[in-house]
Amino acid sequence: MRGALIRGLTVCHNETYVSEETIVRFRDDEDFDGTPELGCYLYCIFREKNFWINSRNELHLTKALEIVPVDFEQQALKMGLKCLKVKGDDNCARALWYHNCWKKSSPAHYFLI
Repeated sequence: MRGALIRGLTVCHNETYVSEETIVRFRDDEDFDGTPELGCYLYCIFREKNFWINSRNELHLTKALEIVPVDFEQQALKMGLKCLKVKGDDNCARALWYHNCWKKSSPAHYFLI
């Protein structure tokens, strides 16, 4: 599974041209809400991992939770429940919204996919 994730990250990085600095800053800086390119990168990852429901333009939360480590499942569920009413005009903005919501709902437990 790790190999598939790495391939997805490479595909998405090449597709969106998001900088590594933007990814790291988003992960590490609670006040940085990201960029449109980062949103497209995150959407691409969701899409590559088959976590995106195209017909509803939203994350398939149950599928996304499949990659969460067992000792983090309860916290991830709480974060997910706080972030059910997705906002955004397109899939890139929606993917970024999910990550911002998770980051703000539990900064100590947030990790970037």
